[in-house]
Amino acid sequence: MIYRTALFSAVILGAANAYAAAPDGIGALKLGMLPQQVERLQQGNVVVSNFRKDEKQETAGEVKYKSTLKSPISYQPAETDLTFINGKLASIFMRFSDAASGSSVSFTQDQQEAIKMLTAKYGAPKVEKTWEDKQCIYGSGNSFTKKNGNERYRWSAVLPGGMERYATVSTWIFDMCPVSLRYNFSTKAESRLLQIGIQKVVVKANPF
Repeated sequence: MIYRTALFSAVILGAANAYAAAPDGIGALKLGMLPQQVERLQQGNVVVSNFRKDEKQETAGEVKYKSTLKSPISYQPAETDLTFINGKLASIFMRFSDAASGSSVSFTQDQQEAIKMLTAKYGAPKVEKTWEDKQCIYGSGNSFTKKNGNERYRWSAVLPGGMERYATVSTWIFDMCPVSLRYNFSTKAESRLLQIGIQKVVVKANPF
């Protein structure tokens, strides 16, 4: 049986259960909700707008929706993908705004606040970092450094029936050295995400 606790930070991350080490949603947006319930979230601290089916439905048994999510987590309403399995919300995939142009910060202020709030409620996360400083050196003597790699903070909760609930805050940055300094264009691609979901735990076979 799953036991509800108080709302996280009064407005942000949803209730936990007896196995809790990860949230079950963002405010009133809860895993397990039906599409029509999600679409009705039009008031309060968490508001879903522009709710529509994704034109690309790639996985059998899943129905994906796109939306814009207004919440206290991000300064601006965030593009958010919502995945439903068997008609119930199984994944919330929020995109944070990119860092300021020219910045190489690992996490923006919105991401840092999300990590702080999650840690305050669910304890220390599992942290994975794979950063690399790439030196861009040119014949003119000019040189500078580009940051590449990814970083992820992850919380998880074991549920009955071999299921797992999880939350991750992550950044991925790929920034190439320009071929020439004569052209002023950006070579940077980045992805900054918050994902909350539920999934089947995959147990690896022990080969030993």
